[in-house]
Amino acid sequence: MSARYDVDGSFSGFLTGGAKLLWVAKNGSDTTGDGSLARPFLTINRACTAVRAMGNASDTIRYAIMVGAGRFTENIVMSDWTFITGATTEATRVTFSSWAFGPEWDTNVQHKCGLQSMTISGGGPVDFAAANSEQGRISFIDVWFADSWTFTAMTNLNQVTLQSCLLSGFTQNGFDYFNVMNCAGVNGANVTINDTPTLSATTYFRSSELDGQLVVNATAGGLIYANVLWLGSALAGFLTLNGANASIAAVSNPILFPGGVILLAGAPDPRLVLSGAKAGNAALASVCTQLAASGGYVDTTT
Repeated sequence: MSARYDVDGSFSGFLTGGAKLLWVAKNGSDTTGDGSLARPFLTINRACTAVRAMGNASDTIRYAIMVGAGRFTENIVMSDWTFITGATTEATRVTFSSWAFGPEWDTNVQHKCGLQSMTISGGGPVDFAAANSEQGRISFIDVWFADSWTFTAMTNLNQVTLQSCLLSGFTQNGFDYFNVMNCAGVNGANVTINDTPTLSATTYFRSSELDGQLVVNATAGGLIYANVLWLGSALAGFLTLNGANASIAAVSNPILFPGGVILLAGAPDPRLVLSGAKAGNAALASVCTQLAASGGYVDTTT
């Protein structure tokens, strides 16, 4: 492998020059293993510890942790510039009993990490504020989430990207750039977007589908807002907008809300309004009724 992927979703392989592969397998050992293919570690966290001990991870020296098939349970302290890849989403299944970022994440310098090609559960929360990481970023590519995860930002420079993932829902707290691309929600995947007292929240849905509910909370007041941009995506459940600064907008086509829309605390209605007179036209009346039933329109025609 000799390429890389970034948190902005531009995936072109994996590693930059000078990076190193570490291996984790069910037949490995955290005591006698060295992370090589012949002598793999037993746990992902041990591999992260090895990366941290090397002390040279950077934008140009990235580390890949290759995880074999099997079920792994991890209390992980994530190293920076480290990207973890499983065998496949079916073969590699990881339960994160706890998730934390290592001490190297705490300076005002950009740090990145990512997960790819595995099924994951637990792992909450992914909290950049707890790590004091002003520019921490994380990406998930071709990852199946077995449960709902929570992501919390420290500054508007923190980023999360979910690309080609299967989601069971998530909660986003205060990210200015939270990107969901080519993802699908399953089993009633509910998504909650929250601002914080100091951070606005913006979530971009691009060519994605949710089968649960979407809740957007803008409760901090002032200039703080919670906003969703909907680009070629679909929502099967209902939408709740809570607060005057909670909004959802499409870049082009109208958004459909077949499950209905709930507006709280002065939130604006994102649906288009049908107005005018039907003038006894049965066909026009039928069209207006069907458009209103889609959830994308409010029918005020007479």
